[in-house]
Amino acid sequence: MANILIVVPVIAHEGITSLVTSQVDELLLKNLNITVVVLSSIKLDYSPFNLPPDKVIELHSSETYLSVKALFNSVKIIKSLVSIVTSKKIEVVFAHAPYGHFNMRVVKCLLKSKNTFRLVQYFHFPQFEQFPNNTLRRKLFHLVFAQLAKISDDVHVSVSQAVKADIENNFIKIKNHKVIYNPMSSVPENIINKYVDSSIKFSNNKFKILLPGRLDHNKGQLFFITVFSQFVKQNKLTQNDVTLIIIGDGDILNNIKDTIVSVGLQSYIELRRGVERRFLLKLMSISNMVVVPSYLEGLGMVVLEALQTKTLVLASDTRGINEIISHKETGYLFRPGDIEDCLEKLNYIFNHRYTTLINQDKVKNVLNNTFSLEKHVEQLMELIEPQSQV
Repeated sequence: MANILIVVPVIAHEGITSLVTSQVDELLLKNLNITVVVLSSIKLDYSPFNLPPDKVIELHSSETYLSVKALFNSVKIIKSLVSIVTSKKIEVVFAHAPYGHFNMRVVKCLLKSKNTFRLVQYFHFPQFEQFPNNTLRRKLFHLVFAQLAKISDDVHVSVSQAVKADIENNFIKIKNHKVIYNPMSSVPENIINKYVDSSIKFSNNKFKILLPGRLDHNKGQLFFITVFSQFVKQNKLTQNDVTLIIIGDGDILNNIKDTIVSVGLQSYIELRRGVERRFLLKLMSISNMVVVPSYLEGLGMVVLEALQTKTLVLASDTRGINEIISHKETGYLFRPGDIEDCLEKLNYIFNHRYTTLINQDKVKNVLNNTFSLEKHVEQLMELIEPQSQV
């Protein structure tokens, strides 16, 4: 039985948590010994892992992102990680996000003289598109980190070709860099359909648009509120005709509230906090459309979840998303940040809302051939098994 450690900066209503939860569930079925370390804390009302308490360890770091402050505060975190790795005889580590990458690189360097673990670094986002390596400080910062990566990283895993290109073009290229697409949700369809929540009060005749995801400038919520405002005015829609439900937690919640008020759409737009995945899938299944207006995206878990629930997707034509969606076949794409193009596509979907607009057979083929959970787990096991057979 291989001893596996999964390191994440935080557990919250976001994509990494959704992915890691599915991975833990599936790897447990492979008779693996799994431990999860959360560098900060679990910011949910429940633990999403089917693990005993001693297998889910919170280190309570005040930081969740890699920064100069985080580097100075990492001494205690690294000491705890060294203790966990040695006491649990960890063989393979999956480290997620830059803060997890840094801490585990240091741990591996500190344990280099021993029969140490295999370090698999997981990349979820085109981080250099978001934060270009265009200042002397950043260039020096990443130059040091690249050298650290050369001596510590065994495998890189990116969630899309877009993320892989971002890392290789701007950070480091190693021989063993794989693309492992996030899988569609492991929640069975019958569980989704049976889920009932008293707060779901949608009218059957109302056109329902769902916008899920972390509340962040890169996710495009503020952009889409502007589009939605023009959509309502152009079509002279009332609150009984259409509703927009924005679901998520994040830093721009107050900005979103202020924007909704400024465009006068309080009766058209509903804000909900981040919700349990099966509830999100239920909301998707009873919505007419899921919109994903991101400026940047690693892959887009909500896109996969929407396709799984057979809900039409309108999304920005950005790298990562367009590895999932083929325009007019499995969904609709618009130019990122282009209000007129997004509005045109939204109007078309609304005006043809009683028409079948996407090919569900092609959606099914994409999900089963590229984003199946079975294929995802098989690829993970290929990273684990060589180590477990040593």
